[in-house]
Amino acid sequence: MTLLIVVWRCLTTLPSQAADGVRVGYKAPVLVIPDATVKPKLDGIIDDIEWQGALSLNALATTEGKISTRQTRCWLMWDEDNFYLAMRSPLRPGERVLQAARQTERDSSNAVYDDSYEIWLNANTTSPDGQKVFFQYLGNYAEARYDVMFEPAVGNSRPGWTSGWKPVNRLVLPTSADKNGGSVWEMEVAIPCASIYHTAPFADGEELHGLFVRSFKRPWEQNSIGGSGSFSAGDTHSRLVLSRSAPAVHLLGVADPVAQTLGVKLAGYSAEARMLKWSMQSDAGTERLGKLELAAGKFSEVVGRLDMEKPGAGFYRIRVTSDDGQTTYLDWSGKRMFGVASARSEKIADTVDQLALNLTFNPMQNYVRVAGDLINYDQRGRIVRFHAEVLDSSGKKLIEKRLPMDRLAYVQAVLPVGDCPGGGGAVHRLLLRPAGSSWRAPTMCRICILGEVLSPRTSFCCFARSH
Repeated sequence: MTLLIVVWRCLTTLPSQAADGVRVGYKAPVLVIPDATVKPKLDGIIDDIEWQGALSLNALATTEGKISTRQTRCWLMWDEDNFYLAMRSPLRPGERVLQAARQTERDSSNAVYDDSYEIWLNANTTSPDGQKVFFQYLGNYAEARYDVMFEPAVGNSRPGWTSGWKPVNRLVLPTSADKNGGSVWEMEVAIPCASIYHTAPFADGEELHGLFVRSFKRPWEQNSIGGSGSFSAGDTHSRLVLSRSAPAVHLLGVADPVAQTLGVKLAGYSAEARMLKWSMQSDAGTERLGKLELAAGKFSEVVGRLDMEKPGAGFYRIRVTSDDGQTTYLDWSGKRMFGVASARSEKIADTVDQLALNLTFNPMQNYVRVAGDLINYDQRGRIVRFHAEVLDSSGKKLIEKRLPMDRLAYVQAVLPVGDCPGGGGAVHRLLLRPAGSSWRAPTMCRICILGEVLSPRTSFCCFARSH
């Protein structure tokens, strides 16, 4: 049973409170992270039962500290060997996740242009060179990554550092009954303590600092827990306190972007029965207080509401403590404003038949670079073959090549054409065409795909000027 006691005060603030605001003494979120009594199965499937013993938040803010209109829920827990993190990020109806960068063998800074997430972590460790360090990991759905070790004392960043982390992703597609819903991106990852030079096991009472970021690309927004305006600035990172005795607090929401209202929704889990206190206060003078009863070994019911007040100037703050108020389990604050409204309301109609095909001609080295990306062409498995021919303006065939599609749905090749008539690095018009076709003297570059997607046979082409 959940006991909910709520007091709502809408009073004129006292002079001292008005001067200091609700963020007096606040620098960044404080999050007490419960230990994982059972290690989660890292398969990309977020099982709510499996993660009920973790702390979770659904409270992203923009780089300006405004409440994001697109939210993502993040779970955190730990054991002696690993720090665990999971993410559930809803996509809008009709939206496909952007994943142009898909190479996983090496760092890919281009992953930042995709839908992505970032994990910043400082475990108060030193590198093998004796430098104090902290870490950044940026990943996308295809598990392309950009991971960096920072050495702030000497101003170094080392992108050559390799984390060895192995995030697992999946997309949950909307059901036929949920016609207005979108897909959901889920991710799970374990961060081994050894990977961040933490030579001893993680321990009860230890404090880390970290930042979780979800980067959206349409429109471009980089939103984080805490609303950091500079991700590499450690004083904007959450204070993460590892605890073997803390309950699992679940901050399920801090606002309703559709109704444009602010509030708090909470739930919790504890191995033993206990009572928690929570509060929501704002610079408008609103104050709500409540209690959340946690039955032993059971996930509590949701308490609170997301319509406690309207947006306005200043900040609001949400805290969860022990019943006696002596121990803080969660302390979070954000502006009483929303981010870009169109980030949620924009209509997306990504189709399943998109082909990205590009040509580049280098007149100095005389080669044609072919770059094709078929990740958003869902019938790519039915394509028979990729064939390219390069002809000069007189129709002479310079090179012919059959192109493979790799396991990442890329079609890539460099086609050397040798010395073209005219010399001097002159740019000639080139043609890439399917075998067996006949075209007149070309005025553009073309790359074509032969397939059986449409009967009996269809060529798909894209065009690019060669000069």
